[in-house]
Amino acid sequence: MTRTIIISSPQTRSIGCGLDLAIQAERKSRLFRWICQSNETICRALVIYFCMFIFLFATGCAVNPVTGKKQFTLISEPQEIAIGEEQYPIATQVSGGLLQDKALQAYVNNVGQKLAKTSHRPDLKYEFNVVNSSAVNAYALPGGKISITRGLLSRMENEAQLAGVLGHEIGHVTARHVSNALTRQLTAQLALATFSAYLEAKEIKHREYYSFAGLMATQLTLLKFSRDQESQSDELGIEYMSKLGYNTEGFVQMLGILQSAASREPSKVEGWLSSHPLTKNRINGARTRIAQRGATGSNTTFNMEEFQRGTQILQKIAPAYQHYDQAEKLMAKKNTQQAIVEYRKAIDLTSDQALFYSDLAFAYFKINNLREARVNIDRALQLYPGLFQSRFYSGLIALQTPDYSRALTDFGRADKLIPNQPSVIFYQGMCYEKLTNKDMAVKKYQQVLKLTSEGEYAQKAQERLTALEAANAAQ
Repeated sequence: MTRTIIISSPQTRSIGCGLDLAIQAERKSRLFRWICQSNETICRALVIYFCMFIFLFATGCAVNPVTGKKQFTLISEPQEIAIGEEQYPIATQVSGGLLQDKALQAYVNNVGQKLAKTSHRPDLKYEFNVVNSSAVNAYALPGGKISITRGLLSRMENEAQLAGVLGHEIGHVTARHVSNALTRQLTAQLALATFSAYLEAKEIKHREYYSFAGLMATQLTLLKFSRDQESQSDELGIEYMSKLGYNTEGFVQMLGILQSAASREPSKVEGWLSSHPLTKNRINGARTRIAQRGATGSNTTFNMEEFQRGTQILQKIAPAYQHYDQAEKLMAKKNTQQAIVEYRKAIDLTSDQALFYSDLAFAYFKINNLREARVNIDRALQLYPGLFQSRFYSGLIALQTPDYSRALTDFGRADKLIPNQPSVIFYQGMCYEKLTNKDMAVKKYQQVLKLTSEGEYAQKAQERLTALEAANAAQ
């Protein structure tokens, strides 16, 4: 559902682009092609870029740990690890934060670590967590940072299915699929930067349109992994889980869970499907590999009892999250009052989930019931102090109350959890402006414009800067 929160995307797989934006990009791409055809100088700039690309290709090769073959990459292993370390906490926050159950987190991490040790890159510092999202998804970041959602894990019945998902994501890491995607993005950004710099130097009219078209093209190339990459990760996942004695039929069962969810609740699976194409050929290919490997006999395990013990919290909280999911749908339809009823039903069933209180607080904030909003956001922060969403909402509630000092504290803590978010920086500027610290307000608004030149907060920041300049001139 759409919220006041606007968060810049981490370097995970892109979840999708709106059709209207894709159409705009195509129109602008056609204009770009026409310009190139009619302007020899611009074409020369592209030739220069192509030469730069050839140079990078010649110098940026590394051996793929799985295939043993050289491949073009701009991301070294230390850089890959650094990117994962930086972005993993942000990706976790964007995905709803950690599910607050230490036993569950330890169990999933333990299964993942055992699988990682059997992989082609066992020396990476792998991390595995469960994020508190109802979406049916799992994702891997560079350097072995892997997450699975509550929504997917709660649909599983045995540990072999879990091993299948985690093994598949480990496969994306070991075969460097995520790093390859980053290389594609960096290469595209280099092309875009070279072209944009040329347009600016020549003062070409409407140069922002050409840059935008390039950005859209970059995003569209990163929507999903290729079928070959998915097939390779399936093969690696099956290999890793079979080494630990899991019944590899669990892998096919996992694909069946995703297929069933896609037909019943497609909106909850769109994140996975956008990056993991689920075709009949892929499922049949997995069955063929399993038949060849033969890891389905009596000497293999589904480890169902251990799975049930490790994930028992999910069965306990499932009924409450049904009400929570219904509340989210109602909020998306702007039916705030009925959503509040559903949030409260969720809390009545399970009173220790920070996400329930956080989103209930936001619902009260939307109808300007600031007293109830404060009570519930404080409870959310008591249960999970490190959740960005709650810190941000708390800042909004304090700003509206008004309690500008409290708002500044909350926005400052939110900024530490996910740095440099235009929404957070803008509201910091508003707080300083209300506290008559105009110099700091100007700095914050300028910072917003350095972070982004488009969108709601860029527009608001520019409006406030203009108003402050006008006020100074009138004095």
